[in-house]
Amino acid sequence: MPARSKEQRSDERKEVREVVELIPDQNRLLALSFDVSSSGVQFRTREPLRMWIRMSSLGEAFVREAELAWVRKEVDGSMIYGLRLID
Repeated sequence: MPARSKEQRSDERKEVREVVELIPDQNRLLALSFDVSSSGVQFRTREPLRMWIRMSSLGEAFVREAELAWVRKEVDGSMIYGLRLID
């Protein structure tokens, strides 16, 4: 993964390779589509997509609510997601 500039990060990062369990928030969320094709749809929401995240980090298990901050598709077709943890 390419290095990101420190200006974009407000907190110190630690490389941790652990299994992450994502539990979608079951609340209803309305969106407005603005670009549709036979292979996908682009939409806008007033609120971020939220979910619960369960994982271990440095030997400590935790469950936190998170919101989708960004998504990037890699050359190999895999997806990388950035989640913002909610206090």
